[in-house]
Amino acid sequence: MPDALFIVALDYALRKAVNTNDGLTLRRRQSSRHPAVVLPDLDFADDICLLEDTIRAAQDFLHRVESATQEIDLFLNASKTMVMHINPPDPLVLKARDGTVIEQVSDFKYLGSLSNTAYDVSHRIGLAWGASHSLRKSHTTNTQLYNGLPRITRVIRDRRLALAGHVMRHDEMAGRVLLWRPDDKRRRGRPSLTLKRVIEEDVGLQDGDLLSVMRDRAAWRNFTVSPDG
Repeated sequence: MPDALFIVALDYALRKAVNTNDGLTLRRRQSSRHPAVVLPDLDFADDICLLEDTIRAAQDFLHRVESATQEIDLFLNASKTMVMHINPPDPLVLKARDGTVIEQVSDFKYLGSLSNTAYDVSHRIGLAWGASHSLRKSHTTNTQLYNGLPRITRVIRDRRLALAGHVMRHDEMAGRVLLWRPDDKRRRGRPSLTLKRVIEEDVGLQDGDLLSVMRDRAAWRNFTVSPDG
């Protein structure tokens, strides 16, 4: 019960602090009937991630959230707060209300995963190879290791698609950003491997066709179970 009350109180403070124009722009305003789509914050328990387009906007946003939370006796721990730039670093620094400079980082670990997906995957592969080499010392064969279990790549694919379909069928922000593609022009070279591209390659569908199938539970189930699963 105390945890639930805490979440309610924190949600109240955020609703009081967040304005309609706060947040990272996912889609620019097209007309009065099609306003901009923004994502102001991501929250898990008492961890909050505030998102903004510029460091100046982030500074104002942070101070308003601090003011709102302090009214209910919740206080920012500046020493555990970090700021990370998605684009090239801004020379300006972010400060808490008391003047403490917020540490700027290029990557951080949360719930066991690094925010830099490419590095996180590479790191995990390295750990897996290390475990594999230790098993080889005991002369364990693949047959003994898997003992009839399905390939891990197949399991990951099926679970990834099942979760993606579940999220897409809910009218919440997570579903709206799942297949989000930035409006900015693509840089030269090979495109970055995004979750959207991975899902498209998994099922062989794109854009409108992909979206309509993901929203149909029965149709999506045909893609989320491997033929030999």
